[in-house]
Amino acid sequence: MIDYKKEIDNGQELANKLMDLGCEPKYVEGSLQDNYFFEDMQKIRFTNGIKPRKYVMILENHLNTWSSNHVLFLTDNEKTYTKLLKEYQGNYEKLVNA
Repeated sequence: MIDYKKEIDNGQELANKLMDLGCEPKYVEGSLQDNYFFEDMQKIRFTNGIKPRKYVMILENHLNTWSSNHVLFLTDNEKTYTKLLKEYQGNYEKLVNA
């Protein structure tokens, strides 16, 4: 299935709703907003007709120095998910150790 990406303004709200449903994310702190990586999400149905995927990521999207929003990224590809998770974790480690 093709990956799905969409810029969203309510990423934190969406992450909270998924956590309220019992979904436990891997959490990576961001610059202005945090990043959430959810696994085994194929049973979660979105109301706007988006087909469910195994992995759901809510990723910080920098707009400028003082503002950001999120990108909703859905995929069934484990390699894509793992690569992005490691990339975001690595970026966080660089910031912390700088």
